[in-house]
Amino acid sequence: MFPCSKDRVPIKQAEKLGVKEELGSLRTEIQEAEKARVDFLKWKLIAVAALASFGLSVKDQLFHPAYALCIIPFICIYVDAICAHINLRILVIGKFLADKADPYEKFIADLGPCQMLMNGRGARFLFNMEDYVLWYSTYFLSAVVAFGGIYLVYFKPCNPYPTIGLWLMFAGVLGFVMSLWIQYDYNKRLDALAETDKRRPKSQCDVAE
Repeated sequence: MFPCSKDRVPIKQAEKLGVKEELGSLRTEIQEAEKARVDFLKWKLIAVAALASFGLSVKDQLFHPAYALCIIPFICIYVDAICAHINLRILVIGKFLADKADPYEKFIADLGPCQMLMNGRGARFLFNMEDYVLWYSTYFLSAVVAFGGIYLVYFKPCNPYPTIGLWLMFAGVLGFVMSLWIQYDYNKRLDALAETDKRRPKSQCDVAE
């Protein structure tokens, strides 16, 4: 026997329920991505502190620990690139949820005055303060490593390990330049995302209501 009509969920309602579950999973994905980003920032600090502590320790006869300082800029760049990828993923999901009438994302998207403040990229960029910590900490650390090398090469010529200064200069300058390039590419992707979102017709989906 077929179940009576009152026991059957209408197809349209069932589709809405499925869409709501999918949107809920995307919201969970944003939360997990934000947790991962915080963890990466924490490990960036820990890794830099560990390498600096080792690099400034007492030298060994076979290997000078200061060479470990050359790794610091590249550790920072690795974390920055991963965090930038996570940020882009969060922003894309957020724009998708706003298009599907997610109440929270729609509220953020409707913050009109903030759109001008964020150069048209969207009010969600009110939450990008940690990006300053992410990028400028890498610039600062790369500059410190580079200037450390300059000091060893030009102001401490009697250094028994002359190649240390050169390696520090190379690592610091390369880290600084690579960080600039990654941030430039990241900003280009943000602008492309904002421009695409402006041109795309908005959905009138009401699944979140």
